[in-house]
Amino acid sequence: MTATSFRQRGTMFDAAMFLANCLLAWPLAGLVKKTQGDDPLFGACLLAAVCLHTAGACFKRRPLHARLAAQNTPAMGGWGYIFFLTLSVMHYAVFVMCVTVGLADLGLEGRMGAAEPFVVLGCALAPSVMAIAALVPPRAREEPGPAMERRELIADALVFVSTVIIMAWWDGFWAEYLVTAARPNVLMGLLLAVLTTVPFAMFYLAPRMVLLREDYARGRTWISAAIVMLPLAARLIFGS
Repeated sequence: MTATSFRQRGTMFDAAMFLANCLLAWPLAGLVKKTQGDDPLFGACLLAAVCLHTAGACFKRRPLHARLAAQNTPAMGGWGYIFFLTLSVMHYAVFVMCVTVGLADLGLEGRMGAAEPFVVLGCALAPSVMAIAALVPPRAREEPGPAMERRELIADALVFVSTVIIMAWWDGFWAEYLVTAARPNVLMGLLLAVLTTVPFAMFYLAPRMVLLREDYARGRTWISAAIVMLPLAARLIFGS
């Protein structure tokens, strides 16, 4: 993989997510708005997002660190550890909600008795553990190559689909309340656009965590991530 594609991987992910927000996610977001997220189909999608993200994070680790080593990328500093620790907490919270709502939508809530909280927390732990593990270099150094590139493409695709589902849930359920609250006051919309950066980080940057390891220190990463939020910001300020 070339140095250029290495630097642009996260930007391409953000660009694809922006397009998904504008195009692909609308049917899912519309389903969430119509049913308030209480639909067996979307419940299945949320549980699928958990599985897809777990697999994607698992596949990501080896090719990611092979590229980082080949590029002589500096190790994370203290602020990097604090940043990823914060994202990890958000990451786990997102997937706890995914599992909880997914089981409820499928009518499985309350059917596991006293073990249910442990099942929910344990299932949500799988994608977060794999995502955190993806940030830790393996002991044996490996060289990047075609097989590693194919593995990473699969990993990124799995994480992407998972994130599209999560963002559709965010846009169709959570963000819809904000848009309603902001309408029709432009100043309120501007205020909410600023305040929603934290929950937006929870629903987007946290699932993107496995890709952030390679580009979190670059300024343009935060520009491209902010662009992903533009459709929501426009709805908050100008109305839907």
